[in-house]
Amino acid sequence: MRVNIATMEPEPETQVSDRQSWLAQRRGGIGGSDAATIHGASPFQTAYQLWLDKTGRVAPEDEDPIKTPHLFWGAVLEAGVREGYAKLTGRTVGPGVKLLRHPGCEAMLANTDGTVTTEGQIIVELDDGVVVEREAPGEGVYEGKLTTLFRRQEWEAGIPLYYVVQCQHYCAVTGHQWASLGVFIAGERQPLRARDMLRHESFISKHVNMCGEWWERHVVKDTPPPLDDRKRTESMIRRAYPDATPKRMNEAMAFIVARLRALEAVTPDFRAAVDEIRGVGLERLTEMLTPIYNDANALAA
Repeated sequence: MRVNIATMEPEPETQVSDRQSWLAQRRGGIGGSDAATIHGASPFQTAYQLWLDKTGRVAPEDEDPIKTPHLFWGAVLEAGVREGYAKLTGRTVGPGVKLLRHPGCEAMLANTDGTVTTEGQIIVELDDGVVVEREAPGEGVYEGKLTTLFRRQEWEAGIPLYYVVQCQHYCAVTGHQWASLGVFIAGERQPLRARDMLRHESFISKHVNMCGEWWERHVVKDTPPPLDDRKRTESMIRRAYPDATPKRMNEAMAFIVARLRALEAVTPDFRAAVDEIRGVGLERLTEMLTPIYNDANALAA
């Protein structure tokens, strides 16, 4: 359910329906919020969870103030953070892009919060850690973020890695040369901050290749990534397979554990057998090659 920030009333059902369609279309590629997952750098999602989502094994989560408060309040406060960012920086924030595909990698999608322009300087950190002011190279990607005091320290050191990857993903798809984030840290006296970054061509080149390979391997060929043991992954698996009762799932896990232990038990014997076979094979090979070696030496003499 979407909520109008001015009236705090539910938006018309047609808009809800449109959002459901938009969420379904987002499954057709790797978006900015998925980008860090491809690199194993997301604290919110693993590759297995992403695979469950992109292959349609789980339905998109609704924006619910109880079940998914991060999605709900992120949507409610998005406009306010954008307006505050514009006043704080003196920049203009226009509409973002929706469902835009990368021109060379169809697996990559972009849905940005806005497009930012400025006549002033942007403050960026270079690869060597030096912070400098630069003239803004045209339009940039704008992203709004909502976080809490518990994650404030991540922003003290700059921009969290997973958001760096997200913005570089958007720069890759849109072609923009820079990006800026407006982050609202709930609980702070001065809660709004702005962080800028430049496009990083070397990273983008590798990232585009990784996205294409990940999509081909795990979505097109439907090969699941390695399973992980996060609680959220377990929750998504239960959503993906609702007919699998806890008893059946526990039985399945017990079977897998038993098989692994059985394999671990025979592994030392198996390795010993392999070493024995290798030793016998080398011995036989030596016996076969010795006459040839001796004949060759005789001819050379």
